Amino acid sequence: FITIVTRDRVCCFGAVSGGRLVSNEAGRMVLATWEALPSRFPNVRTDTVVVMPNHVHGILWIDPVGVDRPLLLGTVVGAFKSTTTNEYAKGVKNRGWPPFRNALWQRNYFEHIIRTEKACTPIREYIANNPGQWHLDEENPSPAGQPPTNSVIP
Repeated sequence: FITIVTRDRVCCFGAVSGGRLVSNEAGRMVLATWEALPSRFPNVRTDTVVVMPNHVHGILWIDPVGVDRPLLLGTVVGAFKSTTTNEYAKGVKNRGWPPFRNALWQRNYFEHIIRTEKACTPIREYIANNPGQWHLDEENPSPAGQPPTNSVIP
């Protein structure tokens, strides 16, 4: 289970309205990049994911069988961050997306190893229900019930 947050928690991937996620073009690009990870890393499988206004929650499975050397989670996350940063920069240049300051993503990420299917179920539910809990989310830069002051919805 991984959480990746934008630098300064800037909301650049859409908004939440009435408990429902409204992704913008940048948010859809981030989702497509996540979903394409198995194409780049054949022993990676994606699971439940949500691209929130300023962060991504997702589950990745890495199969260690059939590889010459182990694939590190940091390699996958680094590739995801690099690809989305490059694509977002193209969006800034070609589509008028708002620019980011120094970096699109925070330096690190949160990870939690899921060891059983029983442990996975509540995490999947948490991810699926995340938009409805946005007003309570610690990643939400605005006070409860208020629109974020740093939202960007191109």
